[in-house]
Amino acid sequence: MNDIVLSLIVIALTGVVVAVIFILTKRAKKQQLERLEGLARQKGWQFEAIKERLSNGYRMKGGNWTLEALKIARGQSVEPQQSNISSETLLKSSSLYLPGRNLLVGPKPAQVDLGGFGEMLKQKLIQTVLGDSGKGMAEVQTGSSFFRERFMTLANDPEDARRILTPQVEQLLLKLEAKKPVLKVSQAGLEIKLDNDYLEKDDDIINFVELGEALLKTR
Repeated sequence: MNDIVLSLIVIALTGVVVAVIFILTKRAKKQQLERLEGLARQKGWQFEAIKERLSNGYRMKGGNWTLEALKIARGQSVEPQQSNISSETLLKSSSLYLPGRNLLVGPKPAQVDLGGFGEMLKQKLIQTVLGDSGKGMAEVQTGSSFFRERFMTLANDPEDARRILTPQVEQLLLKLEAKKPVLKVSQAGLEIKLDNDYLEKDDDIINFVELGEALLKTR
């Protein structure tokens, strides 16, 4: 058997392996979406699969909130072998809002005394998340000491933080601590975002929605 025949056999076997991986991945993705649709149906939520050129995932809708989980390719089609895929999960609602004010809650940075540089980082975070509308925000000490060790709260009006961050909201944020949730309430509404995290486990989705619904109860 000469080298050309061996090369052709290797190419053919490689093609078969790639085809099998593609079929199995596609089947697993379909089964996952069917399972998520079943969860949504059980909870009385609407469900929609998202499949676009550069992103795929799902969307769920409750009475006054929308949850989207996406895998996003940067500049190329979404394929299993691509390494340039990011993910995010976002819950939004226009039912909870703060006219002319903002509230921002996110993971607390490591406890290092950075002096003025630490304040600069804090302001940079505000600018990144809220833009110019975040001017005038200050850190608010609210919630349990355990919560304050893990989350940083910034607001224009401290009373907004104390009203919205109820014990139930605090506990649900702590449940999701490992996923580094960022909570924002502004004039545009409520937004809870998980960067680089695509929620696909039932318990994680339920906890995320429960957090959104607990926040909406504070209206």
